Amino acid sequence: MDNHLKHILVFSSIALIVVFLGVCTLRTKTMGQTEERYDLITAESSDRGWYYEIYHDTILLIRQRHIPAVKGLQYFVSEQDASKTGELVIDKLKKRQSPSVSISELYQYGITFKE
Repeated sequence: MDNHLKHILVFSSIALIVVFLGVCTLRTKTMGQTEERYDLITAESSDRGWYYEIYHDTILLIRQRHIPAVKGLQYFVSEQDASKTGELVIDKLKKRQSPSVSISELYQYGITFKE
């Protein structure tokens, strides 16, 4: 492999990493304004649906791959559903409440799931 091709591969790899980190940063929604900082990241599982992660500073607190409180393993059908549920959980954490989510809250926030 000649040097020119090696340089192209290295540059391409670095560019992909930078783009990936940029996309992750754009998808991060900072939810805290005081000492309590929570970040919500939504991502799409390649074959199942959307999920969310909640970080406190840089520590992963919650990775929610399934819709909480529903029967069976159901996945979020949209990024918006995952985001709304994650924001609800962050609001509860900020109020020092249990981060659990009820069926009635899923209805209230318009989260799509099978009964």
